[in-house]
Amino acid sequence: MPSKFLSSALGALVILILAGIANTCVHAPEPEPVPVEEKPEETVTAPSMELIREPLSPAVQSLLRKSQAALEQKQYQEAEAHAERAYRMEGHDYRVLFMRARISLAAGSADDAEQWAQRALGTLPTKYKTHRKQTWEFIARARAARGDEAGHDEALRQARDIR
Repeated sequence: MPSKFLSSALGALVILILAGIANTCVHAPEPEPVPVEEKPEETVTAPSMELIREPLSPAVQSLLRKSQAALEQKQYQEAEAHAERAYRMEGHDYRVLFMRARISLAAGSADDAEQWAQRALGTLPTKYKTHRKQTWEFIARARAARGDEAGHDEALRQARDIR
């Protein structure tokens, strides 16, 4: 019996030693460098939506988050699909309309972007002056993108006049 115990203990000790050696020899692979994500173009930036106090349903909030993520990945069709669903649920909310404007401009449709931004302005209470100003600046970028310099200047004047 003692020899059987001794050989079992010796075997277990050998396994532990080998496991320890193997553990020190095997290194985890170096993590691959994560590519630096480009910051979204200035033309797709948005006012801080957290400052708007009117509640949104959790479903619309989720769709807008998905739309934003797709927009940041330049997956414009996916971003538009999420924004369209949010629009069908809450078509009179500034945040939904402005998301559609941002997607349109990022996808290269400056005319649509301006139309969505104008609709967004129409739903935004006047108390959100910062949002109104930033939306006019967005409209200025949309107008500049289609070569309308006079319209660009007029939109910037509208933005400056908000107090």
